[in-house]
Amino acid sequence: RVLFRSFRLRESKVTASKVGDLIGTSGSAKFTHTWDVVHGVVDGNTGPKLRNFDRGLRYEGTARTKFANDSGLNVKECGIFFKGDIGGSPDGLIETDDNDWLLEIKTRAENSKGPLKVIEKYMYVQTQIQLYCTNRKYCLLMSFHPETNAAHYFVVCFDHNLVDVLVKCLCSMHSKSPLQNRWEAGVPEYEELWRRN
Repeated sequence: RVLFRSFRLRESKVTASKVGDLIGTSGSAKFTHTWDVVHGVVDGNTGPKLRNFDRGLRYEGTARTKFANDSGLNVKECGIFFKGDIGGSPDGLIETDDNDWLLEIKTRAENSKGPLKVIEKYMYVQTQIQLYCTNRKYCLLMSFHPETNAAHYFVVCFDHNLVDVLVKCLCSMHSKSPLQNRWEAGVPEYEELWRRN
């Protein structure tokens, strides 16, 4: 598992965990740092998320076991999946008859009061990219609080329209090339996104 979590595999790639920062859900400072990581200007082993990343890795096995006990389902550990320069490394592939599910674990930060009651925007786009890279349809996002062994579960369904937009934007950012064409002309939501951005 450590091999697949290696920052070396992620160098100069757009990985699912970076998407929220790149599309602006975390503010300009995190955008700038993440942009520089993706383009090799700074080392990906630095930055504010590393402490929480290490904590997540430390409790990942405990969380996976809790999920298996809560659900009665097996979870297969997995590595990182790439489609071109876009990658995603979910915390597990849930073994079901249709094999359409993946597991993403969000371990709560130290001193938090319990598992999340709602998911944050960056988590939603992260799971969308993971679903895209793994060709899965559903993600079970698990907010895990190690100190109380409590968890809340959220179902995220693959959103083809959102992912189409995200992938075009991320590829444009990665290559530092402007978007050449508007997408889905005539769809009010896309037209509004184009006007604002």
